[in-house]
Amino acid sequence: MILELPASATQIISGSCTHSVRKLGARWARAVVPAPVGGEPPLATRWRASRNGLTLGSLGWQASDTAILAALVVSGCLPTVEEAETLSVFSQAEVQVPRTTGPTIARWQLARELRTLREAANLSHAEISEVLGCSESKIYKIEAGDLGVGRPDLLVLLERYGVTDDRVRDTLLDLQKQGRERGWWAKFGQLPVPYVMYIGLESAATEVKNFELAAMPGLLQTEDYARALLTAQGLVLDPDLIEKRVQVRIARQVCLTEEPRLHLWTIIDEGALRRQIGSRVVMREQLDHLISASKLPNVTVQVLPFAEGGHPGTLGSIAILEFPPDVHSPVAYVESFAGDVYMEKEDDLRRANMVFTHMHAAALSATKSVELIAAVARELA
Repeated sequence: MILELPASATQIISGSCTHSVRKLGARWARAVVPAPVGGEPPLATRWRASRNGLTLGSLGWQASDTAILAALVVSGCLPTVEEAETLSVFSQAEVQVPRTTGPTIARWQLARELRTLREAANLSHAEISEVLGCSESKIYKIEAGDLGVGRPDLLVLLERYGVTDDRVRDTLLDLQKQGRERGWWAKFGQLPVPYVMYIGLESAATEVKNFELAAMPGLLQTEDYARALLTAQGLVLDPDLIEKRVQVRIARQVCLTEEPRLHLWTIIDEGALRRQIGSRVVMREQLDHLISASKLPNVTVQVLPFAEGGHPGTLGSIAILEFPPDVHSPVAYVESFAGDVYMEKEDDLRRANMVFTHMHAAALSATKSVELIAAVARELA
């Protein structure tokens, strides 16, 4: 079995089921991996991007398979590829490298492991707060993934929890490093903290279900529509800041086209279709873009028509973000002038999903929705 990696590898560290690949430039590296005894491994390959390289997760081998311990052979340089996006498995299929998710998932994973280690050591939050010389609330926040932990504190915790396995320690230290890195959105400069928090969650999500009452979903807005909307809202007055927000919004949309693609299921009130934001040309282009986006296999667009009258969505827009089960439970998000609200309790999520289910039942089918969007667009011609 031959794997072709989109980076030159200077070191491939062989562990039980994990290989770390350090990048130096954009050359190709080829690794020859013997198939384990009993046949080819399943292609449950996961990659996560980080500033210092790529981590190749489980390829499906069992730790007992001697083949997994075989050294990966890095060949000579092949033609340069500037922006390789895939991992090619020539004997099977092509698996794509996931989009950059930012530090959120790594922080959550570390938080879960630290909580598990503390409970296994039969230690309380109060006892650990004394060890670190901090408040109990800080420990709660670290274990909830709301707050990162510094390397010195992590090393102290690992000692207190009796973690001596070098592989486990290295994995947790790697998660700590990734969790402290800046997200992809940092290049846009200072952004409001609530917005940054949402972007981090969205970047880590596998699926977003949302209802929009007054405007198009941010992930489906055109650049001109987003600019006109931000200007009309009047919350940001500086033209340069408005432009920066527009670029951030457009950059967020990469999650719909980069693998693994985010699954977006959006329900839009008909009022958002008919409310002209910007010029007639801007609005027409926005509606055309909405129709085009609805053709993506990972995007579902429904319209809640005026004919349905009142519905639960009249209370405002809502988004429900879902994540890999082993990473985090779903989160419901509501934005308002009073501030952003994140709901994670089971009862809150049940209500949020019930509201979305009711609106889904009341909305037009995907096909009928596109027909209505097209009809509104023709009125602007």
